[in-house]
Amino acid sequence: ALFETALLDAVFARLLAAAKEEHAAVSRERLRDSRTKRNRRETYLVAPTRSKWRTRSQRFLQRRRDLLSTLPPAALYGAIFLQHLLEVDASDALFPEHSRRFEDSFTESVSDQFLLDATRGRYEVEGEVFHFAESAANEPE
Repeated sequence: ALFETALLDAVFARLLAAAKEEHAAVSRERLRDSRTKRNRRETYLVAPTRSKWRTRSQRFLQRRRDLLSTLPPAALYGAIFLQHLLEVDASDALFPEHSRRFEDSFTESVSDQFLLDATRGRYEVEGEVFHFAESAANEPE
């Protein structure tokens, strides 16, 4: 539990430091601000919000206890970080536009950027592989 706590502390300390750095750059007019950047910074600058997301990452680790014993610390740190960022990004579709942290647009709750990128990805859903690039390469012209 101590190792898990230290990893979560490290991940959220880095996110908080990045939000503070960005806030300082905006304050010194070295970085252009936007509503989405402000909303994203507030995710980490506002303690109760940051705590809520940290708890969600902790629940991820509780669900995936196997990662604690199989991944080296740097990879585990990366997995926690990536899971958190993916969860934050995915939750954005649930917010009204003025509260979103990213400038994504959605069609029927699916990210338009995901639809554009989907053909370059490889996905596995319930054991079935979806890989457009591989499928297209095997089709006759």
